[in-house]
Amino acid sequence: EEIKENAFYQNLFLEEINLPESLVLLGERAFYYCARLKEVTVPGSVKDIQLGTFEACYSLSKVCLSEGVERIQLAAFRDCRMLSQINTPASLKEVGGYAFFRCYRLAHPLFPVGVTSIEASTYYECAIEDVNVTVIGKEAFYKAGVARLTLPEGLKEIGEGAFMMNGLASVTIPASVTKIGKDCFSYNDGLKELHSKPVVPPEITDAVSGNTGDIVL
Repeated sequence: EEIKENAFYQNLFLEEINLPESLVLLGERAFYYCARLKEVTVPGSVKDIQLGTFEACYSLSKVCLSEGVERIQLAAFRDCRMLSQINTPASLKEVGGYAFFRCYRLAHPLFPVGVTSIEASTYYECAIEDVNVTVIGKEAFYKAGVARLTLPEGLKEIGEGAFMMNGLASVTIPASVTKIGKDCFSYNDGLKELHSKPVVPPEITDAVSGNTGDIVL
């Protein structure tokens, strides 16, 4: 079974939907701007949450992704401003850019072993409390409310503006990091401690500009 592209586009009356186990395709923007939709369970028979599938579902607060789901595509849950609960199965391999852009209440996304990179603006203006990946893209956690950050060993690259305008007070950079992008930690006025463990200094460009306090390295 399939739900075609734009199937429920801007359906302002849809509050709940049961997706059958026989479903294999959720089309792009299938539930775009279903502003009253509150919960959804995606069966494992659906491999891809496609472009903008649940974008602008403003009341969507809980998402269950069943084992078998492999990819969350570009802007899949963008502007789901009430989204606070989502389980990401071990089968998940890819989280696309802008996937959770402006999901203001999302604090605890899970990063299964299969997900090794976070693309541009994926968690822009979320409320993230933990990070566990090997590549962090441009503005991936911009204005995401992160206060203290211990990045995982194995992380190689932190993109431009990745943690700009958070509430960071302390950052620990693991020895594995080889590149830190411009403005990565900029405009975190409370940032006082930056612990860098790499033996070989990483490639770095103006990573902490715009901070008003004194930073201890």
